[in-house]
Amino acid sequence: MKFKLDIKIDDTDFYKFNEFVILRSPYGKKSMMALRLAIVVMLGLFSVMSFVMNGVTKGTLIALVPIAALILIMQLVLNPVMKSTLKKQLKTMTDAYSPEAEMAVYEDKIVYSDKDGEHNLRYGALDKVSIIKGKYVYLHQSSSNGYIIPMESFESEAQYAELEGLLKEKCKEINYYKK
Repeated sequence: MKFKLDIKIDDTDFYKFNEFVILRSPYGKKSMMALRLAIVVMLGLFSVMSFVMNGVTKGTLIALVPIAALILIMQLVLNPVMKSTLKKQLKTMTDAYSPEAEMAVYEDKIVYSDKDGEHNLRYGALDKVSIIKGKYVYLHQSSSNGYIIPMESFESEAQYAELEGLLKEKCKEINYYKK
């Protein structure tokens, strides 16, 4: 074993992870882009149908103004609505995460121990790693499952640098984020 981390997370950490996955991670960006595009396409099809049925007239062109406004408003409120929905969902979830865990870092794997037992994570099995500068390291097993390591879990910068070096060497993809 190279070193061990004592991990303590709370509702805020869990919320930040889920917010990150939904809005900023490569998984979330794809989903949000698809949702935004679907909104534009649906309202665009409605506009085209209106032109086909009524022809291009002054009235149909004027009717496009509220549709364009609706598209703009929906694009602007999508992120706040997603955050609000996430907060409401997380309030109803119980036992969604372990507030305390231990992570043993080895050369060939990570062993994560919490109230549910021991989880062996091979570096190659991690789908992605996201590092939010100065705050978190997220180890993604899939688009919806991952491990949260708050920076406070590291005893020193050297310990963090050692884990980062292992992750760079052994993982498929590491993404860095400023905040």
